[in-house]
Amino acid sequence: MFDNLAYRSNLMDVLSPSPVMKWYRIISFLSVPFIQQLVQVRTLAGEARGYL
Repeated sequence: MFDNLAYRSNLMDVLSPSPVMKWYRIISFLSVPFIQQLVQVRTLAGEARGYL
């Protein structure tokens, strides 16, 4: 399976200076669990609404 995100981050690593890349990595690393949590909360809210 071709991992597009890994390819893109490697490409960014080559193109970008390292301080920018470091912040990009930190932000993307932090945003992924946040997005997953948001999706989880929305599905839980949808389930709760279904039970009411």
